[in-house]
Amino acid sequence: MTGTPHTITASHLDVGHGLHRVVRDIDLYTQQGDLIALIGTNGSGKSTLLKTLAGMLPSMHGDVRVLGTRPGEAPK
Repeated sequence: MTGTPHTITASHLDVGHGLHRVVRDIDLYTQQGDLIALIGTNGSGKSTLLKTLAGMLPSMHGDVRVLGTRPGEAPK
């Protein structure tokens, strides 16, 4: 890794709906310019993860930061 700050950081992240965890223990570190492909079967948690990263759903466990702040906290 270079000295470039991370654009997305997720550490021990669990995502899901209500009490149902869909994806567990995600560690993700991206930098500006990274290209990410999110693949999986129907119902595997792709949209749930993206909604959590966008601040539309709260994380169930762990920490997630987008541009240094929690999703949904930065000014529009």
